[in-house]
Amino acid sequence: MLLSGATVALAVVYPWLPPWCREAAALPLGLMWAAAALVHHVIGLFVGGPAPTDYTGIPAAIGGGLVLLAGLIARSVRRSATAVKAGRARESGARRLPTVPADRDETSSS
Repeated sequence: MLLSGATVALAVVYPWLPPWCREAAALPLGLMWAAAALVHHVIGLFVGGPAPTDYTGIPAAIGGGLVLLAGLIARSVRRSATAVKAGRARESGARRLPTVPADRDETSSS
């Protein structure tokens, strides 16, 4: 019941969370849903045959996997954005350095 409530709350506020918070929330929550549904429903389906709860448990395992995937995508987006910002900082710093043309020799006075 607690996991269901946390999932609903996260689903409501997820679009407004910063990327690092999306990752921090989605990875453990998706992992818990996927692992619990996998253990209780999917493995039980193969060991003891289908039970009435397996018809809701299998979609729960898939949903947990999708939440986990969303967390991994948020993680890669955050890392990509960080890398782009770092690259821009390096480029802008390089543009500010004074440059000397290659054909000009500063040691000789002409």
